[in-house]
Amino acid sequence: MRERLQAFLARRLAGRVEVQDVRSLAGGSSKEQFSFLLRETDANGTTSERTLALRMRPAASIVETHPMREFQALRAVAGTLPVPRTHWVDSSGDELGQPAIIYEFCDGVTRPPAKG
Repeated sequence: MRERLQAFLARRLAGRVEVQDVRSLAGGSSKEQFSFLLRETDANGTTSERTLALRMRPAASIVETHPMREFQALRAVAGTLPVPRTHWVDSSGDELGQPAIIYEFCDGVTRPPAKG
């Protein structure tokens, strides 16, 4: 997965791109989610790092959603609801192997704790 993800991002970003520290995340309902470190080095040799998240639809899913619609919905409510900033989508799965969305990683919990 790391190699596909790195190639996907290299086609979209200028400079040198490295994907590191890919980790599976808990939660995600019927989707697979991973966090990863994206290291970018520009033409001047300046390196920056950021943590992103990859949300993928597995081959067999009990809940079918279209990644492009999900991507568009997140963008539409940004600034109104607390949602992560979206970056890219592979709605067909041709490049990443499964339909997927890449967005900013947000620290926190997937659902609020139950009131006691």
